[in-house]
Amino acid sequence: MTAKALPRLDEDNRLVPILNNLSQGFVAGVSSEWVAPSNEGSGEEIRAEMVDEIAQKHYPLCMRNLHQNLRKDHHLKHFERLTYGLFLKVLGLSIDEAIIFWRKSFAGSHVKDDKFNKEYKYNIRHSYGLEGRRANYPAKSCQQLLMAESSSYGCPYRYFNRENLQSALLSAYSSQGLMSSDLPEIMQTVNSRHYHVACTRVFEITHARSGVKKGEGVGGGESVTHPNQYSTRSMELEKQKKENVKAEMAEKGMDVDPV
Repeated sequence: MTAKALPRLDEDNRLVPILNNLSQGFVAGVSSEWVAPSNEGSGEEIRAEMVDEIAQKHYPLCMRNLHQNLRKDHHLKHFERLTYGLFLKVLGLSIDEAIIFWRKSFAGSHVKDDKFNKEYKYNIRHSYGLEGRRANYPAKSCQQLLMAESSSYGCPYRYFNRENLQSALLSAYSSQGLMSSDLPEIMQTVNSRHYHVACTRVFEITHARSGVKKGEGVGGGESVTHPNQYSTRSMELEKQKKENVKAEMAEKGMDVDPV
C-alpha cells in the first residue's frame, strides 16, 4: 500500500526518504534471485518419509520452524502451508509424495480424509500448477519471508525476539556444531538487521565439518538468499563428503558400502 502511494508523495521531501530507507533497511544485500538446479535424471527423488531426516540435517531455521510446528500441531495455517509446501516442491518432493506427506502430517488433527480430499488436496495440486491457473509457483525467497505479514511463516531472524531466537538456534543446530559461544556474533548481525548474514553464518558454522570456512557462505562467498538454496547446498555438501569418504576407503583397499 505504501509503495502504491509513493507517487502521490513525491512532493513531500520529508517523508519519502524515510519510507525509502525503511523499505530497504531489513532487506539490504538480500537478493530474491535463485534458480533451483534441475535434478532430472539424477535418481535422487525425495520421498515423504525422508522429509523428517532432511529437515533435521539440512533446513534453514525458517523452514525448520514450520516443520516443527507441523509435527507438533498436525496442522499449519494457510500461508504457513503455502510457504512450506512450495519449499518442499522446489526441494524435490513430487506431487504424489507431497499428498502423502501432508495427509500423514495431518493425521491426529481435526482434518479427516474427506475434508483433506475436498479442501487441502486441491490446494496442494494448485501449488504444483495442476489446478486453477496452472501456474508454476516459485518457493518464497528470503526477501519475501523478511517482508511476510506474520512471524509464523516469516524469517525467524527478523521476527523472533532475542531470547526465543537464541533458544531456537541452539535447539536446532547444537547437534551440528553450533555452540552458545557462537551466539554473540550471530546476534550482533541480527541487531544490525543483517538477517541474511546471520543465517549465512549459521550455515558456515553448521557445515564446518564438511570443510566450509568462515566467509565462504554457501559457496564462493555467496550469502543465503533463499531457503531452498540453503538446503540444496547443504545436501550437496553431505553427498560430496560421503563420496570423498568412499574414495579414501577405496584407495586404502577397504570395502565400500554401496548404499
